[in-house]
Amino acid sequence: MNVLVAEEVVCTELPDDEAVLLHVGTRRIFRLNETGLFIWRMIAQGRPVAEIGREVEQTFGIPGAQATEDVDELIGALIAEGLITKDQGAGDER
Repeated sequence: MNVLVAEEVVCTELPDDEAVLLHVGTRRIFRLNETGLFIWRMIAQGRPVAEIGREVEQTFGIPGAQATEDVDELIGALIAEGLITKDQGAGDER
């Protein structure tokens, strides 16, 4: 599965590897920690969700199942907030 950043979203990176996402349409703000920002950057690059999970596992040294769960949880929250959408043109690996 791939996900896409919604057009109405602005990302502002902060010091200490954090970021704030603003959905311009709803004026809602979503804050990302270091891991969240890492995942966000990969989403913005168009990387598949399964690949993002593997990168989180390798970069942060956590077990694969935990990395997958963490990525899926954040992606679910970002979709629920309207910050990203599922890419309907991509295959559904996960």
